[in-house]
Amino acid sequence: LLQLHQRPYPSGDIEAQSERTKDTPLSLACSGGRQEVVELLLLRGANKEHRNVSDYTPLSLAASGGYVNIIKILLNAGAEINSRTGSKLGISPLMLAAMNGHVPAVKLLLDMGSDINAQIETNRNTALTLACFQGRAEVVSLLLDRKANVEHRAKTGLTPLMEAASGGYAEVGRVLLDKGADVNAPPVPSSRDTALTIAADKGHYKFCELLINRCVPGILNKPWFFYLNFVFCYLTSTFMCRPTVLLLKNILVTCFYSL
Repeated sequence: LLQLHQRPYPSGDIEAQSERTKDTPLSLACSGGRQEVVELLLLRGANKEHRNVSDYTPLSLAASGGYVNIIKILLNAGAEINSRTGSKLGISPLMLAAMNGHVPAVKLLLDMGSDINAQIETNRNTALTLACFQGRAEVVSLLLDRKANVEHRAKTGLTPLMEAASGGYAEVGRVLLDKGADVNAPPVPSSRDTALTIAADKGHYKFCELLINRCVPGILNKPWFFYLNFVFCYLTSTFMCRPTVLLLKNILVTCFYSL
């Protein structure tokens, strides 16, 4: 009882915050998908732009969970659709919905005017690169249909296709290639990596097979190309011997750009 009387705020305070996470009742209702509670709190004047300890707004939390109806309610109440986390331009609600694979939420946010090619200031990731990194094929398809930049490079120098190659997401790679991604895009400047060397290095056989089948005929006709890549993929996926992997990787890159 003594502890209850020592609360730092009244129990009915609509803007009360959790001491650890700084979540308000509205933040918690949005992250938990509690639509009726969200409506009640907004009706009573809850702050729709409050930021918790992670700098997430209620809209960010709803987008992360894919709660379409709550997203719609917040936007109709005037929530900032392109709110970003951090003192610099951080992650947006669209990016959160995209990376978590929430197709209906992504569609709604785009329909309501979310910036499809917005970039995180620190790493230049977009909704598309994040969706590729997480293997969200349906989201990737939707974003590309809405004209997301298929060749955008994050600060790492990776294209969306390279992001998908890193995770071995063959279905994402297929969607990207079907919708215009360049299978022979220039390599990462710092490492000379291509989508193929990235996939091969990590032993993603299906992704390597996809890329090889989509390569331009001039490259496919080179006698060393298929066999070298097959051996490379096999060694990587079977033995995962890092010194061998790195040696073969360097050989592959050298051949690719000199023959």
